[in-house]
Amino acid sequence: MEKILLFHGDTETERKVRNVANRLKMNMTSMSDPDPDSLLEDLAQGREVSQDVSANPEASLLLFCGLREKRLDKLLFELRREEVTVEYKAILTPVNRTWTLRHLYLEMQREKAAISRKS
Repeated sequence: MEKILLFHGDTETERKVRNVANRLKMNMTSMSDPDPDSLLEDLAQGREVSQDVSANPEASLLLFCGLREKRLDKLLFELRREEVTVEYKAILTPVNRTWTLRHLYLEMQREKAAISRKS
């Protein structure tokens, strides 16, 4: 099932992402205080294991679940057209589906730092 998860998006970002998701007939869920120790696959299926939000990352993140390449390209195009701004974008993969949300944020931060060093 195609799904977009938005973590820590402000009201305007949520409105824009929801608008794009509706146009493309995709499910969209917004989470402002998800448990950082929830597994990504659980979050994608609408399950959250606990409500421990201690040290919860605050950066905005879009997680794309179950999208084929052409649909992902179309979604990214529409998000750019709507001028959606988020800190991070990620795809749910067989490798990262067993990661926690906290782990994903740490990986995204490392990648961003590595790219910044190269620039």
